[in-house]
Amino acid sequence: MEGSDFKRRSGRQKKKPNATPLVRLIRSSDFLLEIADARYPELSRNKRLEARIRLEGRRLVVVFNKADLISMSAVNRLQERYRDSFVVSSKTRQGFVDLRFFLKHIAPKREVTIGVIGFPNTGKSSVINILKGKHAAGTSPSAGFTKSMQKLRISPRVLIWDTPGIAPFGTNEILLAVLGAKNPEFLKDAEGVAMHIIQTLKIDSEGTLTKRYGIDESKEPNEILEAIALKTGALSKGGIPDTERAARTVINDWQKNKLVG
Repeated sequence: MEGSDFKRRSGRQKKKPNATPLVRLIRSSDFLLEIADARYPELSRNKRLEARIRLEGRRLVVVFNKADLISMSAVNRLQERYRDSFVVSSKTRQGFVDLRFFLKHIAPKREVTIGVIGFPNTGKSSVINILKGKHAAGTSPSAGFTKSMQKLRISPRVLIWDTPGIAPFGTNEILLAVLGAKNPEFLKDAEGVAMHIIQTLKIDSEGTLTKRYGIDESKEPNEILEAIALKTGALSKGGIPDTERAARTVINDWQKNKLVG
């Protein structure tokens, strides 16, 4: 009896855990589209998830969205470097002719299911809406708007799973904020994130800060943040610049694409 009890207990211990919803999504999809940010082609990809997709034997196609926020030369470099990917803009609809053609001919004689994944706020639902031709999945500029998986038909033979944005555990807070994957009100160090954005704009988009806030952007990031607080009326008692509030304004403007040169 004791031996049989041990075997039964051992059997229970060896039982495999149930697959997570994300793994079930991968297994129920014929292939997957990962929506990434064209401004950050490597940083905005979920490498852990990509590895799991390969482990499950599924095909992955990367779609770089927000191409309207980068130069045409940068678009060309993306297309040259990532030859099996697509570069699109859900705002201008750039690149969608090629993406539609690909999806239409991926399996012309049978129904296929495509899982759509990516960081929060990379534009997954907006991409799906354009592919379908009408608002099938709700869209919002706020990170994490898609709360649960939705299955949608975008053509007679193509079904798509739209998923909530998934960020790997432990992802750097600056990266999450810059990608729009974390809302400003939930940041622990909004000032640090804002100064990173300010420094990036000073280098890559000269004149943008002056145009948006009417400040002298030749100064250091912390001084610029104080100047923005003064210009936007973000003041504490005694007229002291509230750089915390100003930082959240800068981050919010960045995430809503208002800081474009």
